Amino acid sequence: MSIEKLKYVIDNNLLSSMYNTYIEEQKETISPKFKIVISDNFYESQLTFASKRQLEHLQNFDENEKERSNSFNGYLLMPTNEREEFIILLNPLTFDEQNTFIGTFHHEITHMFDYSKYMNDCGIISEEKMFDTEYYHCMYYWSEYHARKLGYTYLRKYVQIIFNLKQEEIVEHIKNTEIPTQMIHLNECTDKYVDNKRADIFIYELVLHYGRMIVWEDYGFKVIEEDIFPKQKLINLLGNASIELYNLLSNMNDYHNAKLKFKDLKNLIVQIDKNHSINNLYRFAMYNLSKQMSEILSSK
Repeated sequence: MSIEKLKYVIDNNLLSSMYNTYIEEQKETISPKFKIVISDNFYESQLTFASKRQLEHLQNFDENEKERSNSFNGYLLMPTNEREEFIILLNPLTFDEQNTFIGTFHHEITHMFDYSKYMNDCGIISEEKMFDTEYYHCMYYWSEYHARKLGYTYLRKYVQIIFNLKQEEIVEHIKNTEIPTQMIHLNECTDKYVDNKRADIFIYELVLHYGRMIVWEDYGFKVIEEDIFPKQKLINLLGNASIELYNLLSNMNDYHNAKLKFKDLKNLIVQIDKNHSINNLYRFAMYNLSKQMSEILSSK
């Protein structure tokens, strides 16, 4: 963390300036109440602002879960029955030489506007009732995609201005550094979740990657059609629906368009979960068959 960077951002009201630019460019017409909290202990901050439901969940965290919580760059806490404002947590470590805070801040305010609209449409004012709405899971995955897309978009925009970078330099950085690094990470995630029974965790990872990949298209890279993208591996794990998910999300660019396609998104999520379960059963059966054959051969 750069103390000087953090002080400069605060003294010059940069977050407020970025927020106003975001509102203008995204044509936001609502004004949700929110507070920004810069915290080096997300777990304790979550406890401070948590709803009763969240509090019960957080109090059951083990040390690994607490450590994971404290590793986040940012986090958005929804309004509760006791608190009507959103809380945006920012990790001071994001105020670094790479200006990570820019992407993080825009990521979290995108979530805030997304969920504000969804809650308004559902006629609810707090997080407690949101989990029971018909399309909550669709909203969750779409907003993760949307927040990564806009967070990354604004990071690229401001970094280009700050460092006076030419467009060709940005393109080269994406081509030679970001795409290889992110595809390695996606491959690792795919391998990691092959035997994981929870498809929801992997879908979360996948939509975040798709959010960044959609922005790369603006720089001339349609990575989903390139050999470096683990397309067949994803199909083997989650079926063709995992690729159809990219195409669907690419047409859900704002909340208005997204909500019209929530039913389609829900169907894809169900299909992905079904494919994942079937593949897990198949791998389990093949494992047992292999084990039995080994025992037969070893007994001869």
